[in-house]
Amino acid sequence: MTAANDRLRQSITPGDETTSLGPSSAPVGSDGRLQDVRLSFLTVSPSTLVHETATTTRFVRPTGSVVGYVDYRVDTTPVTTGNTTVSWRLRSHRVESVSLATDRGVLGTASRTQKPTFTYQQVPTGRTQFRLTATVTAAFERTVTVTANGTRETTTDRVTANVTVTQTQTVVVTRPTADTAVLAYHDGTRRVILSNLTPWSRYGLAGTSDHAVQNVWQFYTAEEPAWQTLDKATATTTTVVRPTARPLVVHAVPTRSRPEPELPWGPLQIEDRTGAKHARPQFDDSNLTSTPTAYQHVDRLRLRQPAAASVTLHGLVAGPPTTRSLPTTPQRARNATLTLTTASHSLTNATLLVTLTDDATGEPLSTGAAGTNHADGSVVVAGTPVSLNETGQATVVVSEPGVYRAAFRPAAWRPGQPAYVATEATATWHPLTTFHGLTDAFWDLLKLLLAAGTVVYASRQLARLRSPHP
Repeated sequence: MTAANDRLRQSITPGDETTSLGPSSAPVGSDGRLQDVRLSFLTVSPSTLVHETATTTRFVRPTGSVVGYVDYRVDTTPVTTGNTTVSWRLRSHRVESVSLATDRGVLGTASRTQKPTFTYQQVPTGRTQFRLTATVTAAFERTVTVTANGTRETTTDRVTANVTVTQTQTVVVTRPTADTAVLAYHDGTRRVILSNLTPWSRYGLAGTSDHAVQNVWQFYTAEEPAWQTLDKATATTTTVVRPTARPLVVHAVPTRSRPEPELPWGPLQIEDRTGAKHARPQFDDSNLTSTPTAYQHVDRLRLRQPAAASVTLHGLVAGPPTTRSLPTTPQRARNATLTLTTASHSLTNATLLVTLTDDATGEPLSTGAAGTNHADGSVVVAGTPVSLNETGQATVVVSEPGVYRAAFRPAAWRPGQPAYVATEATATWHPLTTFHGLTDAFWDLLKLLLAAGTVVYASRQLARLRSPHP
């Protein structure tokens, strides 16, 4: 696309000295006979316009180029007011200077050209503004003729005009980067964790297509939005025209709901995706074949992958990918033991005790406040989340007999923190499953039988009293 834009730059020609031609959205400045001075960005490359829910953001690389566009016109039409006629003769005109800057300083300057080209390098990543500033000058010979009482008096002087205009464009400078870590499990499987992801399009592991993850974006090439229509200004009219040639830019839109492996049934599988969900962009574009109602902006991935020595990162902007080596010694996941027991009970309820400990050290694991024995994750007992204290314990009161399940689910692992494997435990409670419960049930049953026997005996005695004696 860079070559195509190079050809387009040659075909996009400013107007002559009597005509100003430029994008309708470009800022316009005037000073006397120097009028309709326009300044705009012709191309910013490489760059990608990323269309998200309610915004369109231009992403650029830390190194690239900017081509500006300057046009203006001069007006030498004589003006007669009463007995005075003022005429102008153009002596010179030129683009005095054009500069490209960010909030950190000037990146480059040019002069005497209406299509200045700037090359920038190592601009810090993050949101910033590219700022073009152009100064145009013109010199005129002004002649003033006054006619009075049949005589003509003429004076001549030199007049200069100077116009400075500024155009800004907000960009996000990005390069593909990620924090990498490898986690090994006791069953021999490995997990590759990619976190703090900058905007990305594709990740490849070990350099094979079978080991690659594709993000939600689809790319296509279309016209620069600012160059849809041009204003053509002369001394008498201003008309809106369609340009015969337009600069191109890469666009990116989400066409998948979430990142997926390029080979769905291949050796690389995604186990976890972390990131906010967004609604689809609301705009019409014939280049969109299909867009999801919502998509996930993933900034962390956990991948199940047999073996990989490196990861290749592709960003949203055209350019060479970044290759990062993966740790040669992976961190090992730890096993934890979760127990669920009945601490106390009655005929109506029971108190369940849940305990979590580290298998290797035997130390209790807390899921509450962070500390030396803290385990990121959650424990759920009978569908209710509980927080384990510093002794790795918590209690839950239940009132319905049955089988109760406790589960420990580790949170997303972060490099440098202990990683644990998920585990579960069960406990059964019923009043009749304990000696004390059986004893209580026996005495309660005996009381019921005695009460029933008393009622039966009393009924028989009453029946005898009412029956006639022989």
